[in-house]
Amino acid sequence: PITIRHLLSHTAGLPDVRYYTPPKSFNIPGIKIPIPMQIYPPGVHYRYSNHGFILLGRILEQVTGKRHDENIRNLSANF
Repeated sequence: PITIRHLLSHTAGLPDVRYYTPPKSFNIPGIKIPIPMQIYPPGVHYRYSNHGFILLGRILEQVTGKRHDENIRNLSANF
């Protein structure tokens, strides 16, 4: 399974935006989020992917119940 660490380290096996394909559903315990098809298994290769950070934003929205811009503002206020 894809982990948060994989998403943060660009090792989730997701393509970059330029290789985008229509999303499918992917389950992260308790969270259902559409993601693009994987191009390799998680943890195998490093490949820069904006999709990973898009997913992280969606995960934060669902976990916190706040919009992405609110989460970014709250995170930025702590630095």
